Amino acid sequence: EIQFPATEPHCEHLPAQYSAGRHGNAAIVIVYSGIWSHAVEDTLGLMADIVSSGALEKHGLKNVEFHLYTNIGRRNLEWPWNHPIRVHDWVSQAELQVILADADILFLPFSFSEAAKFSVETGFPSKTADYLASGKPILVVGPPYSTIVRYAEQNGFAAVVAEPDPEAIALKIKEIIASASYRETLRAKSLAAFEKNHNIVRQRAAFCSMLSKISQES
Repeated sequence: EIQFPATEPHCEHLPAQYSAGRHGNAAIVIVYSGIWSHAVEDTLGLMADIVSSGALEKHGLKNVEFHLYTNIGRRNLEWPWNHPIRVHDWVSQAELQVILADADILFLPFSFSEAAKFSVETGFPSKTADYLASGKPILVVGPPYSTIVRYAEQNGFAAVVAEPDPEAIALKIKEIIASASYRETLRAKSLAAFEKNHNIVRQRAAFCSMLSKISQES
């Protein structure tokens, strides 16, 4: 029996009418939380370039910020990270729940690099559980053979871009921000996937049940 990465359910979920447009004139916030590694580096850079270059402005998105909660310092990056790109230190699990709940889009990337192909074909990002538990819109960007793209497409919980195309990513961001019905569809499917595969309460019960069954049989 295989169990997916899991976490505690959030104490409260935002109401169905919650929309990414709630900010008014405030910034649209895209959040990435997770490790910095060769399995995500190029795709994180792609998103940073899209946000910092102003590529979203031609789609009517003039105030977008990209926030990263990760394990790398600014000094290690090859290109400038400044407004609207914000790099943060690690935060506690309780703080992370608040950060994810306050974001407009949660970014879930996997690398398009051939050197990272084995990792993205076989690995599975543990932050998926936290993202799904939040019920917020998830944007998955990665190659079609990656585990997270295949999983997202199978369960329908995320907007998916399976090519390193800045315009395709920008259009998907616009679709999420512009469509309340699309956000609600993603929200419902995220919470359904969480309950099915990523709720640690259910996993603990299933694990104890399996141990009991094995011990009785033996």
